[in-house]
Amino acid sequence: MKLLQTLFGSITNRVFLLLAAGILVAIFVTAALAIREDRQTMQSMRNEHEAERVAQFVRLMESVPDSVRPQIAQSGPQVGLRASLVPPQPLASIEDSDLITLLRARLPKGVSVRQAGAASDCVHHGESMTGGGLFPRAPGPVPGGGDRGGCHLLDLTLSDGTPLHLALGWSFAPPPPPGFGGPRFNFPWHWLVFFGLIAILAYLGARMAVQPLRRLTNLTEELGRNIDRPPLPEKGPGEIRDAIAAVNGLQAQIRKHIEQRMFMLSAIAHDLQTPLTRMRLRLEKVSDDILRRQLLGDLAAMQQMVREGLDFARSMNSVEHFQSVDIDSLLETVCTDATDTGQDVSYEGHTGVAVRASVSSIRRCLGNLVENAVKYGEQARVQAVVIGRQVEIRIADNGPGIPVQHLESVFDPFFRVENSRSRETGGVGLGLAIARNIAQKHGGQLRLENGSTGAIAILTLPVEKSPSRFGLNA
Repeated sequence: MKLLQTLFGSITNRVFLLLAAGILVAIFVTAALAIREDRQTMQSMRNEHEAERVAQFVRLMESVPDSVRPQIAQSGPQVGLRASLVPPQPLASIEDSDLITLLRARLPKGVSVRQAGAASDCVHHGESMTGGGLFPRAPGPVPGGGDRGGCHLLDLTLSDGTPLHLALGWSFAPPPPPGFGGPRFNFPWHWLVFFGLIAILAYLGARMAVQPLRRLTNLTEELGRNIDRPPLPEKGPGEIRDAIAAVNGLQAQIRKHIEQRMFMLSAIAHDLQTPLTRMRLRLEKVSDDILRRQLLGDLAAMQQMVREGLDFARSMNSVEHFQSVDIDSLLETVCTDATDTGQDVSYEGHTGVAVRASVSSIRRCLGNLVENAVKYGEQARVQAVVIGRQVEIRIADNGPGIPVQHLESVFDPFFRVENSRSRETGGVGLGLAIARNIAQKHGGQLRLENGSTGAIAILTLPVEKSPSRFGLNA
């Protein structure tokens, strides 16, 4: 089952196998037709040759007296036939109408053909002529094994009524040399070479036919990682161009929908700031201290929600300036800034690589992850390593971790894990959503997993080049 899935699991293999099978069938059909045509041609040539031999022999018999005819008949083996002036018993042979037609056209006037056919129970002229020579033998295999083939048996009547029986072997050539073996099987190596060359061409053709589809698949996957990438170039066969045009149209619709959603969110968040500011100024005039503190706390939560909503909208913005960024310098800066504010943050590792990024966006992403680790796990331990063509940044905390069923849900906007992350700690559930949006816009990924002491945020970004090749740091 796995072998069938491997063979037929890709369009390339399917096209190749279909072409190879079609070519193989065509080879066998063509070979069979060629062999049949060759046999028919050889049969026609044999009939022509035998009819001419018989006609010459009969003309000779017609031109000599009756007394000389027995001697002429005895000399028949010299021209590849045996003749007898005594009619034999009737033979069971397959009538050859083509040979009869040729004989009637070539035989002298007055000579009639009583019987002409092909039989398989007579021997070649290459055998010993003793005991009847080419005259009929008993049915069965030839002594020593093998089958010597068939021959033509002819019953004629000369113009004076004399019967004449002739037997002619298939072979036109002289008898084979002594010790010559029977027919041997020769493997058709030329067929194998021909099929191998055609199979290579079929495989290359299959790859060329599927290459545009594979390219479209790769471009579509890249589009899934970055919806803001330029439209796909409409190149290739007509069907592929139509598919690319449909994908580009879908991309444009998705981008328009996202832009409308982000514009609405940004407008709402921005327009809320003015009334919230006026509310704060008026709350300062409340005489009841307890009530004033409570109202100001609720108002601060609302203002934070508005700010994070604006940040979330900005994280979806496609208009950003990307440049080469030294990832080590950036991580050291983020961790130093957090340490200066009294947070327990440390950084280990030296990657020596750079990424192509928007400095402000990637700092916001890393800042959100470090802030989350400190907020819910009391500390943040940052490590960076290079794996292949990617740099992996791990930010571990010392908190209670995240339930397995919520490891993906926490990236949804406004989602909060109950109990472990209450509103008393601050935030409205947009920090991780913003961080993942930024990571994906940079061609990277962000995921969470539980470690031995708490949760670990793992950020992967594609590596651009060594920082020694540029002078710009974060």
